[in-house]
Amino acid sequence: EDVKKYNRLQRYAEEHELAFIDFNENHIYHKIGYDFAIDNADSGHGNAWGAARITSYLGKLLQNQYGLAEKTDIQWEETKEHRPALTGVACSLISLLVFGAKNFILPAMALIVLCLSLKKPQTTKGVDHL
Repeated sequence: EDVKKYNRLQRYAEEHELAFIDFNENHIYHKIGYDFAIDNADSGHGNAWGAARITSYLGKLLQNQYGLAEKTDIQWEETKEHRPALTGVACSLISLLVFGAKNFILPAMALIVLCLSLKKPQTTKGVDHL
C-alpha cells in the first residue's frame, strides 16, 4: 500500500510539474551519506542524526535549484546560553514519548517549569545584589 501511495504522489507531481524527491530511493541515501544503522530510530523512521542529514540535503537543494538564501537564526547564534531552549525540546520529547501526541503539552510545560526552576541562580562576582 505504501508503494501505491508513493506512486500516486509521484504521478501527481509529474502531472502538476512539481519536483518530487523519493527518499525511499537508495541512491539518495548513498548521496547524502545516510547510514541506516546510525541514522534510523527504527526500521522506517530517522532519528535526530538522520533528520539532520535529510534537512541538510533539502537545504542545499533549495539553495542550489531554487535560489533560496540560507537563513541563520541570529538570536540563536548570538546567545551563549542555550539551556532553556534545549530543556524545552528535551522535556517536550520526553512527554511526547510518555504521554503520547494527544496528551503531552501540559506535562511538557510542567516539566519545563520544574527543570528551569531547579537551575541555580547565577551570581556575578563583584556585584552587590540588593
